[in-house]
Amino acid sequence: MRIALLIVIHVVAMSIGFTQNGFELNIGEEGIDERINYTFEVESSNFISGNKYDPSIGEESIPVFYRTTQDGEIISHVEYYKEDIGTNIRFGYQKPNGNLLYFGNSYNISELPNVKGVHFLELDANLTLIWEKFDTLPFSMPNIRHYVKNHLITPNNNIILQGVADTAAPGTGTTENLCIYKYDNLGNFIDLQLYPGWADLIQGSEMLLNTDSSGFYLFGELSHNSVVRDWAYFDLELNLLSSGVLENDNSDFLAPMSVKRLSNGNMLMVNYLYEIDVYNTRGFEMRVYDNSFNLIQSKITYCEHQVFIPTNRGMGFIDENNIWVAVFEAVPPFFMGQENILFYIFDYELNMKGTKTYEGDQRYWLYDLFVCSDGGCIVSGESSEYEGSEMTDNFALKMTYEDVITYAQEHYFNKEDITIYPVPTIDQITISNVPESSVLLLYTPAGQLAASFRLEKGVNQLEIGNLPAGIYFASIIQNQQLIQTSKILKQ
Repeated sequence: MRIALLIVIHVVAMSIGFTQNGFELNIGEEGIDERINYTFEVESSNFISGNKYDPSIGEESIPVFYRTTQDGEIISHVEYYKEDIGTNIRFGYQKPNGNLLYFGNSYNISELPNVKGVHFLELDANLTLIWEKFDTLPFSMPNIRHYVKNHLITPNNNIILQGVADTAAPGTGTTENLCIYKYDNLGNFIDLQLYPGWADLIQGSEMLLNTDSSGFYLFGELSHNSVVRDWAYFDLELNLLSSGVLENDNSDFLAPMSVKRLSNGNMLMVNYLYEIDVYNTRGFEMRVYDNSFNLIQSKITYCEHQVFIPTNRGMGFIDENNIWVAVFEAVPPFFMGQENILFYIFDYELNMKGTKTYEGDQRYWLYDLFVCSDGGCIVSGESSEYEGSEMTDNFALKMTYEDVITYAQEHYFNKEDITIYPVPTIDQITISNVPESSVLLLYTPAGQLAASFRLEKGVNQLEIGNLPAGIYFASIIQNQQLIQTSKILKQ
């Protein structure tokens, strides 16, 4: 069997823009289907991975890897093609030894449509292959097909993968059975559990360790023998221990969704919005639950179109006072038209600090959202090769914190702008033309909340003499919606 290392030198389009450290990468080869699945950062370099399908070569899906600077400049780019073996790389991370470990589905061309394998590749920081391993999962059913949907790194650096297994014979329909499997970080198989009767219906669920890392949750649009389940809990030996439904105020709990642990132990969740008994709702919902799944807080953000969050990761943060969410129109890339990508930043109380629209010139589908160490955010996935094309190109877009906070979209309730003056100021500011009762939040450039004030309709005079001199970003919130942002210089 032949193994080749391919380096693509033909780039259809690449542009770098926005402010410092923001960029757009739109990279592809004509007539080849390409997409990015996952991004992470090591020592100020972004490592971006995905797959391509070249019909001129065969039916193999080829894993593709990029290393870029924080500004989006491509440092290196490699592809690892293996004849007769296809790979769909889904996830990656930096191992304790400093190398990069990637993994996803693999399949033998001669056995299609059956997909039974998992592929691991360990690369160094220059994207040189150290080792790779193909493992065929020990399913007992002959016609089984599976694909990886989620991953979790355990405290002892084992890798737990959650997938869906279709056990139906070809041509007889589908069965979406839940399967969980575990490997060590050398690609050695440890265990597999298949749960017939369980289904993870839509891509976009999430796995999360419990607070003491003795087990993990699977959150998503789940069912057990057609009965709705929002979460399932497993121990680290992959045994299913319990499951349940999440309390909600406003909408059903639908995928795609994303879950992160807050520093106080609570769970922050973001999901596609479908309000109960409300026709044609558009937007997303954020919720905070405690460890007993009691709902602490919820917030709905409405959008002009039906939107999804990225399906692998749709929300993230390094500092939980700066929580990034991105949404895109829920229309596949091969449809005609253009669309925008919307970025949002929230504080830990789910107040919106800013929002920014990337005005796209094509259609997109996003799989991943990654928050960088410099405070920026990268979303990645695929873009249409041209309008209406069934082929897609690699797409990655980085928005900086300043892009969103400084140049946030302004939403007004009337045509007369709210004004803040004088700027610069020493100890007092005046807020005029306030349409109705609102809240003014002042943030530092690092995203920390410096002060908050209650605003009444009309004119408000506020004392800020106790704040240190510097630049502050002012967000005016009304009915939990951001209506305007401004910059204040305190001398």
